[in-house]
Formats: sequence, structure tokens, C-alpha cells
Amino acid sequence: MTAYPRPSTPEPITYSHAADDGTPISGATVTVRIRRSDGLWYDWADGTYAARGSVAQLDEPMSEIDEPGTYEATWPGGAAERYQAFVEADGVVVASVELVVGGLAAPGDAMTLAAGAVDEAALDASAVAEVQAGLATAAALAEVASDAEIARKALDNRQEVDAVGGGRCITYDDDGTTPWRTRTLRDGSGNAITLGAGVPARRGAPT
Repeated sequence: MTAYPRPSTPEPITYSHAADDGTPISGATVTVRIRRSDGLWYDWADGTYAARGSVAQLDEPMSEIDEPGTYEATWPGGAAERYQAFVEADGVVVASVELVVGGLAAPGDAMTLAAGAVDEAALDASAVAEVQAGLATAAALAEVASDAEIARKALDNRQEVDAVGGGRCITYDDDGTTPWRTRTLRDGSGNAITLGAGVPARRGAPT
């Protein structure tokens, strides 16, 4: 998500909506709401900021522009230094971005979906639940990535079999020289193995 706000200058807020595989999603119902750093919300009906319960129009529809899956709304800017924009797609909070008057937020600070960044003071309970579910998914994905790295090394890295200690199989780390995993090897009866000429005992990395 990108935003280019400047004081008293209308600027577009754009959001690119895509599936997990990167395919743009067209025809979604996408809206945006703006909260000022003092906790007041932007009322799209009259252009003022007020407590949430006093806002007539909290959400502004974001129109899909020429590029499929890209949605846009125009925010008029403001005099305060910082604002927060929350984007929903089909009723689910999908992004939060800090709007910094006079320029963009610093790289790495733009997207905010960390724990505590969005709470019930900002969104209704159902939206909070969706965000929390998304965060849980992100944590699960990190575990999946770690498991995938282990699987990659087990499948692709150099391996050697020797008779040390009765037999073992050594899988090496990505550098090809540092032992990463060592497994005991035995024959079908549980006895120590012996290696002779012509017996497969080494596996190199794939080419």
C-alpha cells in the first residue's frame, strides 16, 4: 500500500488487492478509514474529525482503477503530522498504513500489522478478530518456512555414509563442509554396517 499525503493537498491512497499467489483480485468491496494521531476519525461526509461515535461516514469506498486489483480513494490531507489509514476488503481488514504529512513513512514502518497495532478502539470486534487471525497465520507461516528450509537441506545437500561408530549418515550444511545432521545407520538386523567398493556412500548437491 502506498500513500502520498501533503497538508491541504488532496492525494490518492492506493491499495493493491491480490490472492496469495499474487493474482490481482478485481471486483472486491474495498474501503478506507482514517484516524488522526489524537484518536479522532475522519468523517468522509463533511470532511471533519470527530470521536468515532459521532462520525456519520467512517468508511470511504475505494474505486478500482485501470490496473486490475488496484483500488484508490482520495484523502484531502491534513495539518496534523501523522494519521493512520485502515483498509478493508470484503469486510476484512487487510492493511494499515501510517500517513506522514510532508512525506512517506520510513521504509519498514509503512505496513503495520503487529500485535497491538489495531485494537477495538480502532475497529469493531469482528475486524479485530480478523486481524488477530491474520497475525496467527503469519506466525504459522514463519514455522512453515523454517520446516521448508530443513526439508530443502535434507533433500538437496551433500550426504556421506561411513562405518564410524557402526555406521552413520552425515548431511552437510549449505557450505558443503559443516556437518548439519548425523544419523545412525544399521543393517536390517540392527547390526553395524560395513562398506565395500562399489557401495553407494556419497551424495553430492544437485546440479
